[in-house]
Amino acid sequence: MPTMVDMLRIGLNLAGRLPERARQDANYNVIDALVYAARGAEQAGLRTAWLPQGYGYDTLTTLAAIGRDVHQIELGASVVVVQPRHPRVLAGPRTLGDHIIPLLSRAARDASRGTPRVVAGLPVSVTTDADRVREQVATRFAGLAKLPSYRRTLDRDGFTDGGELTIAGTEEQVAAGLRRYAGLGVTDALVNLAGEPDEQARTLRLLGEITA
Repeated sequence: MPTMVDMLRIGLNLAGRLPERARQDANYNVIDALVYAARGAEQAGLRTAWLPQGYGYDTLTTLAAIGRDVHQIELGASVVVVQPRHPRVLAGPRTLGDHIIPLLSRAARDASRGTPRVVAGLPVSVTTDADRVREQVATRFAGLAKLPSYRRTLDRDGFTDGGELTIAGTEEQVAAGLRRYAGLGVTDALVNLAGEPDEQARTLRLLGEITA
């Protein structure tokens, strides 16, 4: 059994658990589905649930609705309007360790502020077929990878596509991948569950087991 990932808050991207139907059916109750996803994260033992801006709901209003039913988990807004996906989603270890975290830490020191929380969005999957999962993630982010701001982030890490950011493999490999980010100074992992439904369920169980 993998040991706990110390010094890293592990949270779940609630929007990543929405079925495709939520994006296609105007009658689908997205709010209820997000509340259900938050309950699942809470029951798994995770400490944080994140929600980006999406189609069919407002982030902050939806978090208020979720907060009525979910009480033992921290709720956070990962993206609020401006653009529906922030370049942070495609930030790899080199970009974080050599660029983002030093800049944030220096700015905090100059302003006499405490150590900032650094949230990294990470596709994660416990799977026996890591290559397939990485291909799926690459396809999902293919459009973003062509945009200049995202392309620069991937190039800085030497990545061809977003799939190379994915932490995928056995329970031990996934836990080790998360520890790598903790070692860089990342304080929070905003996990996007990747892979098929059974793989996502295994991943969620693992995240609850290793949550610090």
